[in-house]
Amino acid sequence: MNVDLESSQENAARLTIVQKDLLEALKEFPRESTGVKILSEKMGLHARTLKRIIKGSHSPSYQSILKIYRYLLGTKNDRETILALPKGLSQYLKLEHDNFSFLEEENINFSQYVDDLIRNDSVFRSIYVGTATGTIHKDKVGYEHGQHGLRVLEKMVKLNVVKETEPDIFTTSTERGCLTPETLYELARFLLENRFSLDKSGLRGENHFDVYFEGLTKEAYNEALRIRWNSMNQMKALLSNKDNKGNIPFWTISFTDTLNGQLLYKDNQEGVLQ
Repeated sequence: MNVDLESSQENAARLTIVQKDLLEALKEFPRESTGVKILSEKMGLHARTLKRIIKGSHSPSYQSILKIYRYLLGTKNDRETILALPKGLSQYLKLEHDNFSFLEEENINFSQYVDDLIRNDSVFRSIYVGTATGTIHKDKVGYEHGQHGLRVLEKMVKLNVVKETEPDIFTTSTERGCLTPETLYELARFLLENRFSLDKSGLRGENHFDVYFEGLTKEAYNEALRIRWNSMNQMKALLSNKDNKGNIPFWTISFTDTLNGQLLYKDNQEGVLQ
């Protein structure tokens, strides 16, 4: 979250809503520790992350809010979840969700089931990326993935993940993955290993890559996150503009983290982005 656009009061108000609903859900279990373990498994969150949210030491990201409320509300896709959320959370997710411009279209669904397939099936993942950035020919799927690939393509048609626009030519359809952090990680690995061209790296304007690693102060690290966040919002605005749609199958990745697992921020009063 861009801290310049949001007050700490709004952040605290969201955390209070989530805490209240989680504490209510924990009442179903004889012990809180047991409830946290079971809920974390069902929600797909680390138990430590869930504990921190319940204690109020850290605010949940929009991805964590989706995971929590998909389970609490029993919804099947992100659009249903966001529209069923309390107003304070719903407005936040509408702002932050990478695909919310599509979520407003009632015929588009972002489902956990499709997300699981993207994450766990490499062929499904490859076809998903190909159709999401343009069109893909059935012969190409067969050439790259054999008969198994053609069976996966047929399955994707039945699930409405892809559709046939012309004979043997397919593009993305109405069912999409909600792209959890775990799925984004697998997509990033796939793109780097299979779609990044070293041959073009010496040619100006053909592609771009950068890697930075340095020891920073806490303030500088937070500023680095702010730079990445603002860049991401600019990219989202560019890609969501329908006037920019074309025939270049574009992809980009951005990951930023520390080289240790320690938490930098102990509470939500330090003006952090998360």
